[in-house]
Amino acid sequence: MKKQPRVLILSKGSRENPASRYRHYNMLPYLERAGFKVDIFPLFEDVYYKSILLEKDAKKRILRKSLYSMKRFIKRISHIPFLGHYDLVVIENQLFPYEQGFLEWIATRINGKLVIEFDDAIFLTKLHSGKLARTLKLAEHVIVGNPNLAEFARRYNDSVSVIPTVFDLRHYDKLPEREPKARPAIGWLGQPVGLQYLKVVAPALQELAKTHDFELRILSRESVEIPGVDVHLVPWNLEHEKQDLVQLDVGIMPLFDDIWSRHKCAGKLLHYMALGIASLASPVGVNTDIIKDGVNGFLAADTKQWTDKLARLLDDETLRLKMGKAGRLTAKEYSLQVWAPKVAELYRHLIEK
Repeated sequence: MKKQPRVLILSKGSRENPASRYRHYNMLPYLERAGFKVDIFPLFEDVYYKSILLEKDAKKRILRKSLYSMKRFIKRISHIPFLGHYDLVVIENQLFPYEQGFLEWIATRINGKLVIEFDDAIFLTKLHSGKLARTLKLAEHVIVGNPNLAEFARRYNDSVSVIPTVFDLRHYDKLPEREPKARPAIGWLGQPVGLQYLKVVAPALQELAKTHDFELRILSRESVEIPGVDVHLVPWNLEHEKQDLVQLDVGIMPLFDDIWSRHKCAGKLLHYMALGIASLASPVGVNTDIIKDGVNGFLAADTKQWTDKLARLLDDETLRLKMGKAGRLTAKEYSLQVWAPKVAELYRHLIEK
């Protein structure tokens, strides 16, 4: 009887972390059905996202993060001696932040079938550029979330695959209908660190508020104030995320046109599209690959374009529905149903190589 291949995924976070959730946890059932035995161990657990990061007192938050990080560092080190029990080891981003790659070097000595996977430009952050270059050279293979990240990875490793951040479309069907409401809702989904991007669209929203009655719904753990705009915080919760999103009429993904944003994946944009929500985004990075302007969404490069295109969507329900349906078709190209078999095939190839 052929041995069942064993895969270890050392993820950055638990299901509470978006990248870990969509790139790894949601993939587990498909990998197991494909014949793999998969173990996944997160660096940061639910408590980190649900409690420690939400601590309001800055001094307490720093202390709690420091103590928790020390605990998780020890836990992660404890996994290293057992890497040899697996046929393939996948590391999301890095084994531990800011540690300069010695752990990855040890890992490759224990198991040469090591894959580094990342979906953000972590090499642009302090102390990570040199480290990532070193660890990519050690890896058997590198998986990245988009072609821009692949361009960086190929400087240090010839074996690179692009696997986009994907969604299980089954979870986007049979959701409650949008609640009848008098006012259309423009929405933004994201982590608090991403609230800075709303500065891009704030002037357009303020201009739009002079002529249109709408509300801005922020699905996050924190919110911002935009003078003149009716802003509502919808506290983010994984269990009812999609039910909250489906109440939106327009989903937005503003970005700065900088090197960090050009390397970002388009998770929130694909969220909107998967739910058939008309989408509007900055023409930065992979957004320009996903959106065909005026067909399955809109792209807006400046305040005038944001104002004009948001107004068109607010004024025309038929246009919103048409773009939403086209966006849903685009989302199918980035679905788990399409990409999970490709990931399974890649894992099998790397194991048998």
